[in-house]
Amino acid sequence: MKIGLLITPYKNEEMLKAEMIPITDQRPWLHSVHQKFIIEDKDEDTDWVPDDISIYYYLKETYKNKHQIEYIMGNDPFVYDKVKQCDIVFLLIFDMLEAFHILSHSEFKEMKRTFMLPNVYPPFSFQNFINNKNKYYQYLMEKGVPVLPMVHVSSDEFKRNPQECVQRVLQITRGDEGAFIGKPIFGQEKKDFEIFEKNVESYKLVKYLERVTNLYDGCIFQPFVKYLAEKYEFRVYFVGDRYIYTIRTQFIPFQGIFDLQFMTMEDDPELLKIVQFAKKVFSLLPELNMGSKKVDKLVTRIDISCCFQTSQYFVSEVEFVPSLFSSEQKVVDLMIDQLIGEQIIKISEQLDLPSIHSVQRKETMYRWIGILVLIIVIVFCIFIVRHVYRRRTTGRRGKKR
Repeated sequence: MKIGLLITPYKNEEMLKAEMIPITDQRPWLHSVHQKFIIEDKDEDTDWVPDDISIYYYLKETYKNKHQIEYIMGNDPFVYDKVKQCDIVFLLIFDMLEAFHILSHSEFKEMKRTFMLPNVYPPFSFQNFINNKNKYYQYLMEKGVPVLPMVHVSSDEFKRNPQECVQRVLQITRGDEGAFIGKPIFGQEKKDFEIFEKNVESYKLVKYLERVTNLYDGCIFQPFVKYLAEKYEFRVYFVGDRYIYTIRTQFIPFQGIFDLQFMTMEDDPELLKIVQFAKKVFSLLPELNMGSKKVDKLVTRIDISCCFQTSQYFVSEVEFVPSLFSSEQKVVDLMIDQLIGEQIIKISEQLDLPSIHSVQRKETMYRWIGILVLIIVIVFCIFIVRHVYRRRTTGRRGKKR
């Protein structure tokens, strides 16, 4: 099989998010890594690579006699065609959300077209479901999973009737100290996230909505939870359907960073309840289908917090290409890149390739039919214009005679 990995071209972004794996004897496949992928650390005398690169080199070294492993850079001008040429292409870090925040509007439109190809994993329907927070919040609520109450305002709604939207937001269930939060659809890492106080004036909401609806497709509002802001969030990781690890994070606002703690059952007995809750949520997520077959999930992160009105846990986020915090030593020791690589092979071998290629052939055929129809319409229009022009010219000559 020809297996593609869509690689993020923005190494500096991954450095900021600590999405890096150290080059040590623990990972012999990294000794042959190309210099252009290496991140030098002068302070620790250790070289690193982004975790998607480590996954690529693991697969290339381990499965070179069985599969053809290719990497495709997210900013490659021929990304669409290169993705089409693979049997399956996996999103690891660079997805629609990342592309939305980094690429220009025209580049993003082209990238979105690539993400919609039938051989891209996960399927576009699942990408769209997870990237639109309002969709999966609503889905989880209907499944009986605790999430915070929500008011969703789309950009179209706000443009049609801004005052009605503001009134809906003001009627939201309030959180601690009567406050609530706003966060945009397609928001990332607290960009355009805002806390509104109990007695917020309407004009402040209007200004916020004007700004975010110009940048995004909409936003959601939820009660402010002090525990989530000041205490912890638990980020629970699955590879396939198997629980792997949990990172407890605490946001430090003045520094704009997260304080991280790798959790174990021995260190914190609460972890058992958190993992049990996360497993229940994971089991309720939609299945993935490619072509005519159900396939496993690759990586899922379920972010859990506490406590709104009761001591109950609730889901704050679900992600399918999450930050792994892969530079944390205990995550490094788990060989997370190797685990993900093995899961990629497992998913690839579950595929019904004939049905996926059939969909691709149909899409190609429809595109060429569309182009042919457009050419026929243009030729017909030219013929009509020329015919009308000739008749008018002939008519004017006849009158002169």
